Amino acid sequence: MSNITALYPKLGDLFKPVELPGEKTGRNQITEIITQPDKFVFTTGIGLSPTGTFPYRLPAILVPTLHAMEQAYMHFGKLPEYLVYQATEFIAESYNMNLPDALSCSDQMRKYLERYIDRFHPRLRHNVHFRFGMSATMPGEDIWAQCIKQMMASANADASCRDAIEKIMRYKTAQVTSSNVQKRYATANVLYNGGFSDAYPFKDIVDGRKLVLVGGEKEQPFFYTTRTMSQSDGLLVARAYVQKAGSFPSYYTYLNPVDGTCEDCLLADNEKQQLVSEVRYDWKLLAADGATYATLVELRY
Repeated sequence: MSNITALYPKLGDLFKPVELPGEKTGRNQITEIITQPDKFVFTTGIGLSPTGTFPYRLPAILVPTLHAMEQAYMHFGKLPEYLVYQATEFIAESYNMNLPDALSCSDQMRKYLERYIDRFHPRLRHNVHFRFGMSATMPGEDIWAQCIKQMMASANADASCRDAIEKIMRYKTAQVTSSNVQKRYATANVLYNGGFSDAYPFKDIVDGRKLVLVGGEKEQPFFYTTRTMSQSDGLLVARAYVQKAGSFPSYYTYLNPVDGTCEDCLLADNEKQQLVSEVRYDWKLLAADGATYATLVELRY
C-alpha cells in the first residue's frame, strides 16, 4: 500500500516547475492539471545505459506521476494519461551500442515497468502507455535537418535557450566529439519531448491534448529548450516539471566509487548508507510506494 502522501502531504512538493521567463507557475498547478485529463497528457522519456543493464530502482522515476494519477482518481474520479517512451535505436546509435542488445534490454525494461504498475497501481494499467524500441530513422533525415536548423536559430535568438542547448551538448561531449552528432542528440531530446509539433511521433496518444513533461532534475535544460521551441511551434507542450526521483538516472546502476560495488549488491547486503543521496531517495520513494527489494527482484524476473 502506498504511503507517499505521508512523505508529501502536498502533491506539488513532488514536482518543481520548469518556467520560462516571466512565468510564475507555482507547484500547486500540478493539482489543476490532473483534474483535466481531457486537456493534458503526462510524458516521461526513459534512457538506456551503454552497459545494456539497469537497476531494480528503475520504476522510481515514474512513481511521482503514478502517485499524481492515483490522487486524481481518489479525489476527482478522473484518470490522466501517461506516455512513457524510449528512443531505443537512437540511443543505441548515439552510444555505439549493439542494436540487438539494446533492444533486448529495452524490452526487459518495459516488461519490468509494466509488472510494477500491475502490482502496485493496477487501476492505472490502461492509462500508462509504453512506447519503447523506437526507430532511429523516425521521423526521417530531412525532418532531423529541419529541426536542428530551427533549434539552432532559436539558440541564436535567445540567450537562455542557447545556454540550455550548450549544457545539453556538454552532456554528450564525453561520449562523442562530433559537433553534428551533439546537435542531433540535443535535437532528438527536444523532438521526442514535443518541441516540434509537426514531427512529434506520438500524436495518436496525445490526440489533441497538451503535453506535461516530467523527469529527473538533469532534464531541466532539455525541458527548458523544449518549452522554448514549443512556444513558436504550436504549443504542444503546456508545462514541464522536474523531480528528485530519477535525478541520478534510474536506468543507470550506481557503482560505489571506492570499490566499484554495484547498487543492487549493496542493497542485498543492507549497506544502503554507501549509496549517493539521489539513489537513496529513489529507494525511499519506492518503499513508500509499497515496494520492497525482494518484491522488485521478483518483478524483474
